[in-house]
Amino acid sequence: MLSFAVGNNVVSESTATNGYLGVHRMYILPSVTAETLGDLKGSWYYQNYGYYIVIRGTTYTDFLDDGDDREDYLNITGDIVECTDAAQESGILYVKVNNTQGLFGAGKYVAVAWQNKDEGSIEFATSTAEKDTLAGIKTAYSDISQFPKNSFDIFAREVL
Repeated sequence: MLSFAVGNNVVSESTATNGYLGVHRMYILPSVTAETLGDLKGSWYYQNYGYYIVIRGTTYTDFLDDGDDREDYLNITGDIVECTDAAQESGILYVKVNNTQGLFGAGKYVAVAWQNKDEGSIEFATSTAEKDTLAGIKTAYSDISQFPKNSFDIFAREVL
């Protein structure tokens, strides 16, 4: 049974200082949605190595499938937490890594750049560094010029 007191004592006791008032948790909606990713979404394939990049909703996955199970591995699965304007021909995805068998650690942030996007192909490059925070990876990779020119590979859109 709950009981409530009425009067000046309630007002004086129910304060933030006394632990009664305050913010318990705060949730900020992500700035990236499936809609904002536009035509970056889909399955992309780099034929030379059997390398795939798949963007579904706001989930990012890249993996190697060489066709004979000798060198298959998962590089990254993660959540795209921020993105430059996906309508542009070039930009950067910022990914929080959830799972990996590659170079990056779970819970870390990486950057994936794109350029020369058209309807059937795109060039992707993944950062060589990971950072502990979104601010850290955005500082390290704030522009696609921070990715080495030879790190971009041409991916074709895979028709499923």
